[in-house]
Amino acid sequence: MMFFNTLLKARSNTEYIIAASLDISSAYDSVWPDGVVYKTLQIGLSGPTARWIHEFLTNQTLQVRWYGKLSASFTSNRGVPQGCCISPYLFTIYLHDVFEIIPPGVTCLIYADDIFIICSDPSLQNKALKRLGYLRALGGNNWGANTVHLLRLVNACIRSICEFGAQVTGYAGSTSWRKLEVVHHNCLRFAAGLSRWTPIPVIFAETGEIRLRDRSLALSISFLLRHFTLGDNFSPFKKSNLCTLDGLRPSFKERFSGGTNWLNFLKDANVSIENFIPFVYPVELQQENTISIHMNDLPFQQSQIPYPTLCKLFDEYVNKEWNSSILIATDASKGEEGVSLAALNITYNRTLTLKLHPMNSVFTAEGCAILIAIERFIQEEDKSYILCSDSLSVLKSLESLHRKWPTISLQIGSAIIRAIPRSKAIKLVWVPAHVGITINEQADEAARAARISDVNIYPCISTEDLRKVIFRVQADQGRIQWESTKYFRSFTHLPKITKIQLLPRRKEILLTRLRTRSLPTKAILFKVGLESSPLCRQCGIVDSNDHLLLTCIVFEQLRNTLRPSLGIGALHYNWICTISTLNRRACSAVLLFLQSTNLF
Repeated sequence: MMFFNTLLKARSNTEYIIAASLDISSAYDSVWPDGVVYKTLQIGLSGPTARWIHEFLTNQTLQVRWYGKLSASFTSNRGVPQGCCISPYLFTIYLHDVFEIIPPGVTCLIYADDIFIICSDPSLQNKALKRLGYLRALGGNNWGANTVHLLRLVNACIRSICEFGAQVTGYAGSTSWRKLEVVHHNCLRFAAGLSRWTPIPVIFAETGEIRLRDRSLALSISFLLRHFTLGDNFSPFKKSNLCTLDGLRPSFKERFSGGTNWLNFLKDANVSIENFIPFVYPVELQQENTISIHMNDLPFQQSQIPYPTLCKLFDEYVNKEWNSSILIATDASKGEEGVSLAALNITYNRTLTLKLHPMNSVFTAEGCAILIAIERFIQEEDKSYILCSDSLSVLKSLESLHRKWPTISLQIGSAIIRAIPRSKAIKLVWVPAHVGITINEQADEAARAARISDVNIYPCISTEDLRKVIFRVQADQGRIQWESTKYFRSFTHLPKITKIQLLPRRKEILLTRLRTRSLPTKAILFKVGLESSPLCRQCGIVDSNDHLLLTCIVFEQLRNTLRPSLGIGALHYNWICTISTLNRRACSAVLLFLQSTNLF
């Protein structure tokens, strides 16, 4: 009833309502009995009642019924008993402290281990606008942070709010999206120091950002990729039969914002869902006595040692310490031709090379090489295996596996556990790359050769890499949209510029407005009603940014000083914008010209 009343109140006030249901894992079993007694005393229960609760929770006698038979009795001092009518009340008393940290305006409902939190807010737009005020203060024209840093603040504090829950907000109509995009556009404008008359496509081209709705679409597709990787055992989507191997069920595809685009993306990338590297639950390799990972504790793993000495140390270590072990080396390679890997069994002189889907990263390829080497080469129970790889990042990920780690790392951990019965011991060893260690050079050469060969592509692909590709594709599509706008011909320099200089805020804004042709000349001020005429008083022609920089007779003497500073005779607007961004001397000359006009 309380939730219903909150919902009606938010609806009448045209507010958004947010509700979260929390499920505590092993809730009753995790209760500390003495803590329950302490909190009963805090709320005013004392004397016989508190003593009875303490006796009730300690030395509980339990039995388990299985197929009609009872086990032997045993005692337990852990948690509150399941199925007892008083347990929900004791658990609620145990969680009573949670109400002290609930902020005003948030409703918290608790019954037993079911916790429900409700709050309402006028809108995401208002929250973002509030933070926009902070941004305006930080990014003042006369002083303030650099544009790069302000854009990071925008993305972290404001854009993240607008795109939160992208899988759900994709249902919103164009009107709702337009409200959020207005906030996003204002944020980008303040961060870059641009005026309100700067066209939106030009703002995106200058800042290198993409549209909020496009990012939301990419996040929706990324969400689906993650769930297809989790599979039937871990994904609620797969469990609820909303997805099929061919993609999405038609009814779900129509309702899900990323559905159709998801299928088009996979089709264009020539990717099959069946080839995703599946998620497996992380294992703990540290608890296995026969498994060890060496990354910096061996003599040849010290970076300060000269390369020839490293090679000698490695050879000596192999001959003395590992002479009775089977030696394996792996490597991977990526280039314009594609992605490939190689696994070499040095002891038995066996080589295995494969090509992977070109969207896979080097990290995934290195991990696949280790995975395949474990599955194909570790087969003798009475032998110890030394697996050498130059991928420090893959080996580091195996030190402490977590469910959020890349799926290829989780698969390697699972493969190592399966390989324990097939081996005496397994050592994973990092070897420095490109220092002349023979087995590493052999593996590298084999991987490079496989990359340009006609070997069939091994059908596996990492969804982590696919998710990165999605955002690159969205950025490419944004670039294509920019090139199709009417502004592109006048701003061909914008997408190609890599801004490397950190300047004082005022100077940075001057250069940014020069690049975007948004310096407040008479022509621009006339368009927004701040000037009575767009014409230059001295020249009698439209007073645009190009006119100011290239032809206005008032500033001809300043241009005569600018030309030798730039090392050029004829001035061109786009060229000046480019060179002033990449060359510090040219930047100083252009800034001196703009400041000497006494207009800005």
